[in-house]
Amino acid sequence: MDKCIEINMPRNIEDAEKTINYISNLWFSFKKHSGDKIILDFCHTRYIDILMFTPLTMVLYKLAERNKVFFRNFFGEDETEKEYLFFEGKLLRIEEDNILRNASFKFFLANRLDDFNKYLKHIFRYFDFEGKFDAYKTISQCLMEVFINTQHAESFFVTISWKYDNSDLEFIIGNFGETMRYVIKRERQMQFDKDSEAILWALKLGNTTKTNLEIGGVGLYFVDKTVRNNRGSMEIISGKCFFRAENQYSGQIIKDMRKTFPGTYIVLRFNIREFKNEENVAEIQEIYSLADFLGDN
Repeated sequence: MDKCIEINMPRNIEDAEKTINYISNLWFSFKKHSGDKIILDFCHTRYIDILMFTPLTMVLYKLAERNKVFFRNFFGEDETEKEYLFFEGKLLRIEEDNILRNASFKFFLANRLDDFNKYLKHIFRYFDFEGKFDAYKTISQCLMEVFINTQHAESFFVTISWKYDNSDLEFIIGNFGETMRYVIKRERQMQFDKDSEAILWALKLGNTTKTNLEIGGVGLYFVDKTVRNNRGSMEIISGKCFFRAENQYSGQIIKDMRKTFPGTYIVLRFNIREFKNEENVAEIQEIYSLADFLGDN
């Protein structure tokens, strides 16, 4: 082991753009390190948003491939260090089916779509869909589409975090694959100067990285349209791009981050009370799979 590096984590690790920049900078600063002991000290941290476990663990997973990564003052044991370890797709010391305070965090093996589907059915019992079966069905479909990209990445993990407050339901799903820009370049030989350009291309109906006419799933266009039509929002973080689309009246926010995030993750926010009782799929004639865009690494 070469050296020991201690990092004081922020006071608030919240669901915000500044947290994403911090996590991306963490990766940028230590991605070339190998054989080191990296200690993340949470002694000053007072709040951690459960959704931020997904991007944080994505970065830590990559760092732990070549280093020893430890948590300090995280598990309520002062001044003790617990090594950050993966075993069968879950972070040790975080309960696999921990559903506390209407929030949860979980790992999946990337090729276990059936397990993910069962998990959705399990956690949906905790939500009040107010009799709106169409909301249940459509939200499930959107989440399955986000997960589908990982089926070709058998040796990698997928993380999902969610939280539920009254009628507000939030999900964040990330995989340890390639950025959208890289996938489109590899599969379609299309070169984009920025990650944001690739994401905007992928959001258009009919754009796909498939090289044949095979139909995949409902696609990124559908997910974006469904979320916004029901007064929700969607975020995509891939490479250096921070993309946010809110309801149909608010439009899109696209920013280039200072540092690169090493992968892709998507945040979906729904308001069940505002969800429309209509068939969201009927408008789309040609459908493509979100798997085309997120990559399989």
